[in-house]
Amino acid sequence: MKFYFHYYVKRYNLIRVMRKLLFTLLSLSLIVSCNKESDVLDYDDWRGTDTEHYISKEKAIASVQEIIDQYDMVYVSDYVVKANTPFVAYFHDSKTIDVDSWVIMINTEPTANGGRYWRYLYVDACSGELVNESLEWCFPETGFTSEEIGFQGVDDSCDIVQPETKSLSESSVVSNNWAVIINGGWCKEKNYERYWNNCSEVYKRLRQVYGYQRDRIIVIMSDGRSAEKDQYTLEKKYRSSPLDLDNDGNMDVNYSATQLNIAKAFDHIGNNIRYDEQVLVYITGHGGVTQTGGERYFIALWNSEKFYADWLASELNKLGAARKHVVLGQCNSGGFIGPLSSCGNITIATACKADQNSYSLNDLKFDSFLYHWTAAAAGKTPYDNIVNPEQNGYDGISMEEIFKYAKQMDRKEENPQYCSVSESMGDSYGLAGTKLMQPELVGDSDISTSNVGTVSVDKLPALSYSIEWEAPTNVTLHPQSQNYVKLEHDCPKAMSKSSVVAKLTTSFKTYTLSHEVTLWRPGQHFTDDLIQGNLESGNFSLPFGSNKIGNYEWTLIDGCEILYEPTFFVDFRYDGEIPEDYYISVKFKNPFGEPTTIVRHFQ
Repeated sequence: MKFYFHYYVKRYNLIRVMRKLLFTLLSLSLIVSCNKESDVLDYDDWRGTDTEHYISKEKAIASVQEIIDQYDMVYVSDYVVKANTPFVAYFHDSKTIDVDSWVIMINTEPTANGGRYWRYLYVDACSGELVNESLEWCFPETGFTSEEIGFQGVDDSCDIVQPETKSLSESSVVSNNWAVIINGGWCKEKNYERYWNNCSEVYKRLRQVYGYQRDRIIVIMSDGRSAEKDQYTLEKKYRSSPLDLDNDGNMDVNYSATQLNIAKAFDHIGNNIRYDEQVLVYITGHGGVTQTGGERYFIALWNSEKFYADWLASELNKLGAARKHVVLGQCNSGGFIGPLSSCGNITIATACKADQNSYSLNDLKFDSFLYHWTAAAAGKTPYDNIVNPEQNGYDGISMEEIFKYAKQMDRKEENPQYCSVSESMGDSYGLAGTKLMQPELVGDSDISTSNVGTVSVDKLPALSYSIEWEAPTNVTLHPQSQNYVKLEHDCPKAMSKSSVVAKLTTSFKTYTLSHEVTLWRPGQHFTDDLIQGNLESGNFSLPFGSNKIGNYEWTLIDGCEILYEPTFFVDFRYDGEIPEDYYISVKFKNPFGEPTTIVRHFQ
């Protein structure tokens, strides 16, 4: 070899020799590429080039046809992928191809909104044998491209299959509520038509049932207002997502689904929302969880951007004390509950647990949970079939009722989750934004040993119910009816606070109602704890006061100068020597006009 090299140096110039040598080495590498793994290339062309020895794409598909026939959604690489080609499946670590292969990717659960459910088949490009298979999360993010088997290309005449809805009348109510509707899309191959349908349906219902104003609904969707083909339809064709969500001739999509645009939307609402208004955040599309730096749950945005749960919490905190209702339809959505619970004054409804996929309906037109959630909110399905989500026996549909109906109707292998902070907000408010009727415990706030009090449950639901009453040891209940009791007490103290509890149970839930009562005993009482304070502090006080008591007469020791008109507390100045033994007392008439004296002996 050394002689061969020197021979050509003598007859030809050095540049020509190097070219020939390089050609020889490249040819040799191509010949052996089907027999052993090649070295990782240092350039970005991962296409196999040994076409003479490679089988065709059609033969590769035929070699695993028996497997492919079991599934509906199958992709194949555009070209033979060389051995050692690095690729990254969505949301996961980089991997490599073992041998020069045709790579066939199968979505084993096309109704799922993501998850580790793609079956990869690696067909040896030389032998045609299935040499390996693996489970990955969707198709490759980087490394090689693919196409769906049987894909017919882009058809500009393709129309989205619209839900068969009848025209809806506009609401006569004008609402000051806000809404943010988000479909991240991810990429055109995964931006399924059902995500647009989800957004369209909730948008129409907010506008036409609840009277939300157009300028108070911000729609953030895939590539925004771009005319590029960004949506994969039920006919397995690409098209640009329609910008009109309710067929009124207006463009309803505001922004593309990016981190920056989400922040922009919440900035706008945060600068304009009132504390007594509310916002609905409705999210559809893909989601997942990353293990890098600990578990972090995210929404998949356009062009594979991610938006994490803690980021969404930060955006929601821009809304201050306003009420917030968040509905999440993506996979792993239950993982958002923890971070969002810190936002206060919020309800959260998710399609599934943190470790689960969410799913579409079998016809792929809508996501299952979101379909039933929106139907409950509107009182009808997208096909105008009437539904009745009423469960608590009160007029108006609460966020909790909407969730419970959707959970009850959801037949997919997902477990919808719900959280309300505060606990009562979910059944006190719905999408209308007005406070809904709830049962209340009302009655006398003061009870004396000589005066019987009464307490009753008000605003009873129009459903069958039962009531269980609870009272402290010194209070006796005398039921007059299921929802009405008389109270008497035998508390030894001159004054004390306590609570009566009624647990109202329906098929919907148990309401725990509490009513605070003050217990009074007239006469003279010696106490060790009711009069608090000491001479050193310059203050004595009772544990609580009452606006039903007109005057208090405090008796202090000689030498105390009372500084202000005394009430249930007295401030004074005392400069003398503190005696070892002294009495302090206070006289008043309780709310029933009964004379009461409390005395404490300090020693």
